[in-house]
Amino acid sequence: MAEWERIKCDFDPDDINKIVYFPIRPKLYKILLKSFTDILEKLADEQNGDDDSISLNSQTMLDIFRPTLEGVIEKVEEQFKNLELENRQCDLMYLVGGFSQSPLLQKWIKQKFEKRVKNKIIIPARPGEAVVKGAVSFGLDPSIIRSRRSRLTYGCDVHRSFISDKDPKNKRYYHEYKQEYYCRDCFCMFVLAGESVEVDEPVRHTFYPTYPDQTKVAFNFYATTKNNPEDIRYIDQPGFVTLGEMEVEMPDKTGGLDREIEVTMYFGKTEIKVSAKDKTSGNQCSTTLRFLSTYSPDLIGD
Repeated sequence: MAEWERIKCDFDPDDINKIVYFPIRPKLYKILLKSFTDILEKLADEQNGDDDSISLNSQTMLDIFRPTLEGVIEKVEEQFKNLELENRQCDLMYLVGGFSQSPLLQKWIKQKFEKRVKNKIIIPARPGEAVVKGAVSFGLDPSIIRSRRSRLTYGCDVHRSFISDKDPKNKRYYHEYKQEYYCRDCFCMFVLAGESVEVDEPVRHTFYPTYPDQTKVAFNFYATTKNNPEDIRYIDQPGFVTLGEMEVEMPDKTGGLDREIEVTMYFGKTEIKVSAKDKTSGNQCSTTLRFLSTYSPDLIGD
């Protein structure tokens, strides 16, 4: 695997006549020789008797790279479209990570996007180390990060007034104290996917108890890849995943349904911090939630 990573990153797309040789390590060769001789025989037939390495011409290497390169280009193109929707432009583009060492990737990126970047495309001398160094620098001094762009939409569950032309009837119930219909399983959004949040910037919402004599309130927190507010209404929609829960005590019943519970989320660091405060009694509680990758199996779906 290490040998393939080296060959992959060193492959030069401009040398069309070059043959890339991928050596078969001795231990693997012994296994093939003992149990899979037909593979070695086929390899030798196709490579003029050579069975201790795999030779790949430039076209074959390009065919191996193509799906990955096209995927990268597609994702970068999506980012440019998002900038255009916001009437913004790209000043600088950075290529970091091990694959950014690849001359082929660098060539494709420059061909596709160089004219759309205002200043320049920056490729560090050792792009594979840039991510690691960035993580270590952040661990030593979190203040070096000014803001974080949220990969996902985060929020909690809530009950709210029923909207007859939007909410399904199976979520409707009659609130005897409010004397109106309410909707259960609703999603209250704190941060939308793609939104930029400053480090330690608080995002707050105020909630109220369901019953006048309620002495505790539980909050469940969720994430989703959805980024259209019109499509984010209920926590039981496909693509939602539960992150955690928190319960705040409300021992003082003074104020009944008008008691305020202030929930605050902080997104700027490596974890999501959540705090809740019953403003009547002063009771507080807090917890941390994990950030999720957009490639989490729980988030694949709708």
